This record gives sequence, C-alpha cells and structure tokens, in this order.
Amino acid sequence: MPIISLQDQRDPLVTNGLTIVGAGAVGIAIAVYLARRGIAVTLLEGGPQTPPADYSKANIGPNVGRQLNGLLEGRMKAFGGTTRLWGGQLVPFDAPDFQAIDQAGRTLWPIGYNDFLPWISAAYDLLGVNEQSRQIDKIWQSAARQDPAIGHGLRMTMNIWLKQPDFTKLFASELANNPLIRVITDAAVQQLQFSADGRVDALMLVAADGSAHMCKAETIILANGTLEIARLLLKAQQINPHCPFRENRHVGRWFMDHLHGLAGEIEVWAPKRLSTWFDNVYFDDHKYNVKIRLDASGRTAGASNIAGTINPRMQLGSVAREAKDLMLRLFGGRTSLIADLREGLVLLRIIAPLAWRYVVKRRAGSRFGQGVQLGLEIEQLPNWDSYLLLDPARPPETAPVGVHWHLDNREMPTIRQFCEALASAFEERGIGKIKLDPRIIAEDIAFFDECHDANHQMGGARMADSPVNGVVDRECRVFGSPNLYIAGAATFPSGSFANPTLSAIALGLRVADKVTQVGQSRDTMISCLVYGTARLTGGASEAASLRMLGMVLDAGVRAIDCAAPYGMGTAEQVVGKALQRRMDGNMIEIIAKVGLPRPSQAYIKTWLRAIKRLVKKPKPANFLRWVPVEAAKIQRTGDFSAEALGSSVNRTIKHLGRFDRLLLHECGAEEYTPEVAVSLAAIARQWGAQPGYASSAKFDAEFNACFPADYMAECAIDPGILAGTAAPLLRSDILFHSIIPTMGYLMASDPAFSKALEQAAELLPAFDKPTARIAVTYALAVERAPTARFVFASNDPARLRDLLAAFQTIDRDNLRSKIAASFA
Repeated sequence: MPIISLQDQRDPLVTNGLTIVGAGAVGIAIAVYLARRGIAVTLLEGGPQTPPADYSKANIGPNVGRQLNGLLEGRMKAFGGTTRLWGGQLVPFDAPDFQAIDQAGRTLWPIGYNDFLPWISAAYDLLGVNEQSRQIDKIWQSAARQDPAIGHGLRMTMNIWLKQPDFTKLFASELANNPLIRVITDAAVQQLQFSADGRVDALMLVAADGSAHMCKAETIILANGTLEIARLLLKAQQINPHCPFRENRHVGRWFMDHLHGLAGEIEVWAPKRLSTWFDNVYFDDHKYNVKIRLDASGRTAGASNIAGTINPRMQLGSVAREAKDLMLRLFGGRTSLIADLREGLVLLRIIAPLAWRYVVKRRAGSRFGQGVQLGLEIEQLPNWDSYLLLDPARPPETAPVGVHWHLDNREMPTIRQFCEALASAFEERGIGKIKLDPRIIAEDIAFFDECHDANHQMGGARMADSPVNGVVDRECRVFGSPNLYIAGAATFPSGSFANPTLSAIALGLRVADKVTQVGQSRDTMISCLVYGTARLTGGASEAASLRMLGMVLDAGVRAIDCAAPYGMGTAEQVVGKALQRRMDGNMIEIIAKVGLPRPSQAYIKTWLRAIKRLVKKPKPANFLRWVPVEAAKIQRTGDFSAEALGSSVNRTIKHLGRFDRLLLHECGAEEYTPEVAVSLAAIARQWGAQPGYASSAKFDAEFNACFPADYMAECAIDPGILAGTAAPLLRSDILFHSIIPTMGYLMASDPAFSKALEQAAELLPAFDKPTARIAVTYALAVERAPTARFVFASNDPARLRDLLAAFQTIDRDNLRSKIAASFA
C-alpha cells in the first residue's frame, strides 16, 4: 500500500485487526514479520515520512538529574524512527541477563532465557543475518587464531553491524508494496481512550495540519519508543478516569540507559597482538567490532554487565571503509535518484555531527593521535529514582515527556572488578599496562561525571509477574487492559551492556506472535484457517510432508488439526518433527483427537502408497457425488474407556509433546457417558487443554446439546451456510471441515450456486479453475460464518502452494466481499 499522511486520509480510520503505534525499528519489524505470515497490520507513525533536519526540536522536554543527551538527539520522530540515526549494531542479551535480581534478591524477569532465545533467531532471520554470520565466536577465533576465553573471567565478543541499518530502506519493497501493511505518517497519538472494562476503544490522533482524528482498533501494540510510550501511559493515568492502570506506581519508573566512558590509558607493549585481538572483522559483508566482557563465570547475580573497547588511532583504510558504508546507508536507493539524494543530504546533516561527537567522546580528542584508551560500556542497574515524567509546567493533555535520570553507586564494584581483571590479563599476556582512572579503583561514583548516555533508553513499562511489580505481564500486555500491548525496550526490567535494539525486536516479535495466536485478527484468510492432516502423508514421503507443513506454517497458518489415524497413522509423528524444527513451533495451536485407533501396519501402507504415487500421480478427488452425513447415521467405532483415552493421550504426547485442544473423535451421545466426561476433563486439566468433540457429520444442535456448553465442536459445514439458506453459528469455538466436499455437493445439486461459483472463480484469473473454486469457496465460508474457523488440506505440494497463493491474492486485492457478492 502507498504510504500516506494522516491529513490525506479521507475516510474514518478503522482497523479491524492489529494497529501498531510507531514505525521505528520494533514497529516495522513486527509489521513485516506478520505481513509475511499473511496478517494485516496498520502502522501509525507520529512523524513525517522524511526526517526533518531540525528533528531534535520535537524532542524537547524537561531533563532533571543527570544530563541525558539522548532526550534530544537520541530519538527520531519520523518514518523509520531511530533506525534513521543508529549505526546498526546487533548484540543479543545473554542467559545471565535474564537472571538479573533486585536488591532484595528477587528475579526481575518473569520470562526465562529459553523464552527469549528462539525470538533472537527469528529477529536475525528477519534482518537478513544468516546462520554463519551469527557465529561470532567462530568468526573471531578464525581471525585472531585463539580461543575467545582469555582467562580472568573474561571473554572476547563481537557486535554485528547491519549492512543497511535504515529500516525504511532495508524493508523498502515490503513497506511500499505489501498490501497487508498500511503505513500512515504524521499520525501523532495524543490519547488512549478506554472503555469501562479497560479495553482501548480508540486512539486519538493529531495530524501535521493540526486536525483531530480517531482510530478504532481491536488490538494495539505500542512500539513508539521508551519515552513516547511513557508519555501516553502517564497521560492516561492523569486524565482518563477509565484508565485500568491508573494506580500502577511503576509507570514511567525504572528508567535506564547505558553509560559509556573512558577507564584509562593503555601503554601498549605488543601492538600487533593488540591489533589482532581488537581490529574490526569483516565477514560476509558484515562489519564486526570487537569487545571484551565478563563471561558467565566472571559475573554474579545482581551485578552490572560490562564490556570493554580498545580505542586506538584510526587507520586510513578504516576511515575509507566507514565513509563508504555511510554513503551506502545515506544514498542507497529506495525511491527515485532525486528523492534519495535530497533525503540523503538531510540525513547527512543529522548524522555527521552525531558521528563526530561519538568519535570524540570515545577517543577523548585523540582519534588521530597515538594514544590508546580503554573504553567501557556499562549496564545501569535499575533504580526507582530514575524515571520518566510529564512536563509539570504544562497541562498533561499537551505536556511533553521528560526524564529524571539518576544513578546510584551499585555499578562501581563490578566496574573495578572488570578493569582490574582486564589489566591483569593484559600484563600476563604481554599486551600492555592499563593505567586506570583512580576513581574506578576507589569505586567513586564521580567517575560517572565523565561518562555519557548511549541513546539506549529502556524501562518505564517494565515486564513483571503482577501489577505490584510492573506495568506489563510476561506477554507484554498492559495489566488491566486486554487489548493493549507494549513492544520494545520500555518493557525491559534490566538492560545488559548491549545495544538493546536486537533484543527489543526479538521480544516484539514474541509479542506479535502472542497477539495473533489468541485470534484477535481475522483480517486475512490465513488467520481463519486450520491445516488438516488427515491425508498429510497421502502416500508421499515424510520429507515431502515436512516440506508441506513448513510451507503452510511459513504462510502464517497458526493451527494444525491432528489425530492418531491421520496420515495412515503417521501424521502425529510428522507434525511433531515439523514443530521441533521451528523456532515458533511451541506457538502453533495443536488440535488433537482421541478415541479412534491408529491403523495397524501404518508405515508399510504409507510406503506402498508412496511407491504407487511415484508410478501414477493421483488426480484431484471428485466430490460431486458426496452427500452430507447426518449425526445419527455415523457408525461409532471408537474406544472411550479411561484406559483407552489415557493410552491415546500418552501416544499423542510422545509424538507431539503437547496439545491445546483435546476432542473426542466420533463419540456419539450413547458413548458420551459420565465416566467419559470425567476422564476427558481430568486429562484436559492435566495438559491445560480445552475439551471438545469432533464429528464427520454436519453440525446438529440436538447432538451438540449432549455435550457441555464450553466444549469445542468440530464438524462438517452445513451446505445451507455456504448456499445462504441457513444462519451461521455465531460461536468462536467451532471448527468446520469438509468445505470442498460441500462445494462439490452444491455444484451438483444447486445450479444457482454452481453458476455463482464459476462467476466468483473468474476473480482469480491467475489460477487454474479447481484452485480458484476452492479458494473462493473458503472466502465465502469466512464471510458467511464470521466467527468460525475452517480446516483445509492438500496432499499435493504444488496444489497446496497454489492454494496458499490464491488465499494471499484474495487478501491483497480485498476480494472477499466481491466473492460473497457473487453468491448474493
């Protein structure tokens, strides 16, 4: 979609699905991640599309306590956010960071490192950093020809630098052309409007021309930077009587930034060895800069995380390479040559002074001299007296955000420990002698007077296990508000030493996946679909089945329907392997079934069918003679005894590891005894699953009444729903299957439906007729049963790929309403 300014938005701004506030690093990353999975998003950016040269004027606010340079120069209110300013350093938090504790010894993070690790991988994937380029230990070891662990509890490490740090250029094509991403600039969010139940009803916006607008949305993710997030939350506390976090005392508190400073001079004894250790490394077109840090053995819980940098004179070759990278960053094409040149010159005016000040501060004016200095990057430990605030001289409705930046002395012991360990390591290895700042030896907090902030703003909406301890829960949902989430460094309970952007993006992707997992977006076909595995192997090999599952999950399908008999008895094993191979495997909803036995000799039959498939490729099934089945006519062959259910569940857990729904498979009213109800309820409680039933018959209200009201129902779709002669079942816990057989039945029995189907299929001219008919039938089902979900399947990879592409075309071209109109 074209990027538009809010003042050019003619229609009321309504987003039925997910709205992200802030088109910076985290907001853009979330939008691209979800759009690649078929989920529509709206990005609201408060600033203009092109950064203004005087960008810092928009950041003016009160600065109490220590000077925070980043309040003015470290934020960008424009499309792309601070990615227009930063250099692109990527370094993740590590396992000890998630073991941070407060002064009372309580763990700060409500999630563990294992909850975080898969999303770092997802963030690297999104940013185009391949697996080889992430192996920093191997890359450094290859360059320096020694082990990164150098003793004294120290370890060499490196930061990766993105080839293109400006996200408006890195993701230019998708931001401009993906129909699932809508970007609206000059859309400054002024207020969050809450209803009595704590939900955000609307966002109150102001455009660049001063006009007021309202944005209605189902789900909101605030990703507009630490300070602006705090501004919105603090304002809501003060002016909105329905604000659900009105009494939460943690809003704005626990603000953190990193401290950068110079710890002392280095008398170099072995320049070549120092250069071998600390020179920048270049691999696969990525730049890596080298740092030294405390390893896990050298760190204690509750201590500050610290890294050291060696700052020698700048070599001519390095200057040339840095200049080349800067020009590529500023003038790397996104639109026309003239537009890129104009914007690049503006950015050069912005970035050049920042870069020069960074050089001077790191080198203390000796950038081109002979001196070599030890630089420090220090984690600020969270403290209550460091906080964000609204300007008290202005009414809260219009007050800008400010900061009271406060440091205490808890970091100094670890700074001294680190510096003394490094000094010992240098002397022991004959590299040189470090003359440390006396204030470090004395653990004097006055050392911080020579340090500066790093534009790494964190905290203010910290993650916690309850509102007693923080602002958002472990899923980053604001306590008390069911549809308001926060993504970014504002949620960090602690800050490591590292540039927080990569970790903020990773947790942002985790938030995005959690939000869409709970089914709050039905904007796309994919969000309404469940992949069925009844014919998963279908005579194909396991490898082919795994590729098909990967294709489906990559397209954004978030649920799989599985049972012991499916795929000739092999589906559960194949699905389990597929989920184990994916970083988001534990986020996929598993609908499992119990009761029907797994077929005997399943593997033999599967191999025989695979051989037959190689000889003769099966033709698409013909459903023109299919007839809907009544619930009363189903032959029941299942075993629902407590022993059989337990055995079936154990087998499912062995193969899948878990399940989210557990359905009785073809269990009739007679079979559903009180004993079965008790057994199923106990198993569901044990595994945290929702119980239900699954039937091959179409939905029957009398049959459904035999089961508890909270049971999920899976059944064939009533032909009357597709034909428009029956009212849809407006319940969210129903799953319809047999969509295509029902289509065939209506084609054979209802001429009007058949004619409308052919007419609707013409809306997809790029696809063959069978694929087009199937795709438009699913689109019709989604329109006529708006709260249900629908099973789809194919055992042919090419047909499955075409079908997924057809679904995406329907979403891209907004064809669902046109398709439904064909059947009116």
